[in-house]
Amino acid sequence: MLRLPTVLLLVVASVVPVSAAEISEPTHGVTLTYQDALWSAAIEDQDIDLKCKSDACGGESGECEVMLTMNNAALTSRQFFDAYQKEFTDNLVEEFDKLGVDPVVVDPPTNFMEGGVIVSISSIRYDESGTPTRAWAAAQEARFGAVTLTCYGSEDKYQTAEMAWLALVKDITIPKQ
Repeated sequence: MLRLPTVLLLVVASVVPVSAAEISEPTHGVTLTYQDALWSAAIEDQDIDLKCKSDACGGESGECEVMLTMNNAALTSRQFFDAYQKEFTDNLVEEFDKLGVDPVVVDPPTNFMEGGVIVSISSIRYDESGTPTRAWAAAQEARFGAVTLTCYGSEDKYQTAEMAWLALVKDITIPKQ
């Protein structure tokens, strides 16, 4: 039987806010706010790399990367994004094919509204050394091109990890100017 002080301690522990951290990409100021209990983050070649520290985001195999892609053509940002969202998934499948990991597009690029912003989400299942694995990508339009969050994790943890990955999408801030 739990005593009152123990119950109070459990209640207080369950309502203490989760500690958040923030990391910014230096060139364009894209910022990601994340739960530091779930993720470790670092800047690698102007991308934001995240490693999962909990089963809630995919366990040891869970990782994500925020990548910026520049629009160097004479396209509007909307035209670029419309072309980019399908090409990204197609290119990822092509790279997986080259590796011989039998990629299958599970979720073709589909647009969703997230916080008043159009986000294109897709996912690919592939076999990594005998382990069914999922690559999941969420792309957003930016004035300079596109910002893509790509996450990887084992298929058996995908349902749980996807919720943590969606939370990351909500916490990406892309400067408007």
